Amino acid sequence: MTEASLEIKSGVLRVIGCLDDTGEDFDVAPGSYRVRCCHDNLAGGNDVGDGGDWYVVQFWPAPMAEAVVLKRWEESIYENTLVTSTVK
Repeated sequence: MTEASLEIKSGVLRVIGCLDDTGEDFDVAPGSYRVRCCHDNLAGGNDVGDGGDWYVVQFWPAPMAEAVVLKRWEESIYENTLVTSTVK
């Protein structure tokens, strides 16, 4: 899970998926925003179709700030076990 700042000057936010050619446009007020991206099962993804990976992107008005990693995946010593850690 990561967060970063985004400044929107045009009033339009275009969201494009990694396998999408066109994306979708959203009307938003110009200004600065905070964006959070959550994702899971990235190792299960593939280049075509549904690989089981998923994403959630959230954004809200906020002052500009440094990007930060809030939570990251760590490889487990146990086979087929994922461990997550919270970054502070």
